[in-house]
Amino acid sequence: MALGTLLLVWVLPQDNTFSALMAIFIGTLLFGGLYSLIFSFIKILRRRPVLLIDEHGFSELLELEPVGRIPWGYVSSCQLMNSKTGKTLAVYLKDYDFVLGKFQGYERMHMTRALSFYGTFIFIPCKNLSIRPKELFTLFDDRIYNPDGNRAPQNLE
Repeated sequence: MALGTLLLVWVLPQDNTFSALMAIFIGTLLFGGLYSLIFSFIKILRRRPVLLIDEHGFSELLELEPVGRIPWGYVSSCQLMNSKTGKTLAVYLKDYDFVLGKFQGYERMHMTRALSFYGTFIFIPCKNLSIRPKELFTLFDDRIYNPDGNRAPQNLE
């Protein structure tokens, strides 16, 4: 994006400051919009599942840089929250270094900032899933407190 903007500024005459500023503005809009459009299409055309849950852990694959597989032993709790886009499941871990160690640079900085603001950086939006938010919460809650997947015997008396 910055390269395209610099190219536009270099092509324009240097004596007109207004033209240079407009070129920066238009270049930023053009290349920023193109960047957003490309990654939006990548998300739409992706054919992989968004969330994988099994007896060993879960994988949230919604992001372009997914956090990967997280074993149930690392999960401390979860919470169903309201957000601008609907219900979201926030997953809290016992040890965030397990996940943060996989990332560097901007991704790690973004995750660390979310961790300091919200206490976690793993948010699963429920609007794109074919399971109801409360059912997803129950599924996660059961796995967290009973990782083998077997429910504790219930007293039916």
